[in-house]
Amino acid sequence: MHFTDTPDSGQIGLQLKRLMLGYDGVPLLPPITQTVSFGQRVALVGPNGIGKTTLFKTLLGETPPLEGGFRFQRRAARLPFPGAGNAGLRPDRAGDDPADARADQPD
Repeated sequence: MHFTDTPDSGQIGLQLKRLMLGYDGVPLLPPITQTVSFGQRVALVGPNGIGKTTLFKTLLGETPPLEGGFRFQRRAARLPFPGAGNAGLRPDRAGDDPADARADQPD
């Protein structure tokens, strides 16, 4: 798998560097180097036993990689309006009027 566009580092959601997956020291496939940008959609397809589930287990920390590594990049949360993170406001209650999001109002 190879993509020619290299995303800006602020756009990287997941980066795999020579990540080798397998069990008991036996690799399932060659090392993977891949960058996935925020908003990019990825499909993981292949025959049974190729390492699709092992990749997810590795990314979740359930299975250690044989070699290489990976890194998730977090984005700052976007608030629905300025000040939503302050003064006891609840972003889940945000409407057109910031007063609608006050934490002291009943649900």
